[in-house]
Amino acid sequence: MFALYAFDRLFVPRLACVFIGICLAVGLGCDSAGPKKEEPKTSNTTAEERAPEPLGLLIIDDPSLADAIERQWAAQTGGELKIQHATTEELASQEFKLAKEIDVVVYPVGLLGELDAQGQIVEFSRKVWLSEAFNHQELLSIYQSTLPRHDNLIKGVALGSPIFSLLHAADADEKMISTIGSDWTKLIEHVRKNQKTDSEKSLSSGPMAFKVPLAQGWAVQTFLARSAPMVRNRGKLSTVFDRTNMKPLINTPPFIMALKNLKELVDADPRQLDLTPQQIFDQVLKGEISMGIGFSSPSETKSEAGKESSEDGQAIGFKRLPGGNAWYDNQTGKWIQREREEGTQYDLLGFSGLMGSVTANAQSIENSSRFLAWLGNKSTVLKTFVTSQQAGPFRKSHLGNPRLWTGPSVNEESAREYATMVEAINQQGVFFLFPRIPGRQEYLRVLDEQVRACLKNEKTAEEALAIVSDEWEKITDRLGTKTMKKQLAKDSKL
Repeated sequence: MFALYAFDRLFVPRLACVFIGICLAVGLGCDSAGPKKEEPKTSNTTAEERAPEPLGLLIIDDPSLADAIERQWAAQTGGELKIQHATTEELASQEFKLAKEIDVVVYPVGLLGELDAQGQIVEFSRKVWLSEAFNHQELLSIYQSTLPRHDNLIKGVALGSPIFSLLHAADADEKMISTIGSDWTKLIEHVRKNQKTDSEKSLSSGPMAFKVPLAQGWAVQTFLARSAPMVRNRGKLSTVFDRTNMKPLINTPPFIMALKNLKELVDADPRQLDLTPQQIFDQVLKGEISMGIGFSSPSETKSEAGKESSEDGQAIGFKRLPGGNAWYDNQTGKWIQREREEGTQYDLLGFSGLMGSVTANAQSIENSSRFLAWLGNKSTVLKTFVTSQQAGPFRKSHLGNPRLWTGPSVNEESAREYATMVEAINQQGVFFLFPRIPGRQEYLRVLDEQVRACLKNEKTAEEALAIVSDEWEKITDRLGTKTMKKQLAKDSKL
């Protein structure tokens, strides 16, 4: 059962819904109008002026957000929240059904399709989305037109996410980084030629030390990040599943090649099987390795939530993940070279980060949408979400102070490079997004297990991905192939 933050429920007159609209309008206006002067308190408060019925808020997998959101809501609006929190596993055990007292749910972005398929979330208020106070046009493009959309409808507010990056030491040769860091094939070939095979020395020290995160739960993401430029292309929608029949494509040549590439890296240093993206960020920052795939976590590098350290920070490079000059066409079974004007980098989205949606049980869709708009405005975000491990900039204005997202251990110049990288990713317009469909967590868990089995020399790449394909078909059969085809089509309507 969900752990509940207990609050006393106040008596609510029928006109209380009018007051909540006023409170929310005040919250949305804080960003542009500045702090409001406190009105003098009187002892003869009328019934209409009392606090409204508390809004029910459920937070999935990030309970530390609860206190920060509660404090800001009370400070800016004088309102009250009834907050619950749970894990994805707890939610799954209840078939992703939400309690009827929940008005708004904040959850990992990958669960959007699951909640929508179960009828638990509804379309975000178009009026609020288009409002001047929310200013949706100020959202970065990923968070405006990609992540919040499902079945061609806005299903919530995307609240930022950390982004996989190619991290490198500040003193690394920029020409070398630009040459090999933009193409996975060149990068892996260069590492292969320059690394020793001694397990104590390889990839753990030296000028070309390079690591990737392959710990449990992260191996699947690194694998898909490597696969992305080989299976994604503008206009190509079938990636891990064939959209016409839900047949898995996970055991096709590009995925087999990606797994073999990771196997080469692990053979040189098996310790990567225990690494997370944050650990790789720390190792690059400390000069222990020259390059790696990872991201910073501002919540782990702040001396005090929401405030930057007074230290200058260190230099580190942030680049987009490597790309590729060719993609695999499943229909013809051939590799296709990209035209020169085409982009070669296809970034991984939809694994980390948070979404907020209005639930089907909400007392008021309009008021719940206004609460989410308040939650996603600039002033609220800078006092709440920068404390989360799921943090990341999602408004253009957020890029004006990128150190809030990289943490104070990174200096200003490096933080600006991070902001430039985020801006470039948002301008790309084509991404790799693992389908947000029912059973998503199960599909990914099977893939993660078999990727790691291959990397630990328990199976070949072909054997591991053949098992994944078989298991995925069983999951799809159990959930219903026709149903899953419809759900996959909905997620493709971005």
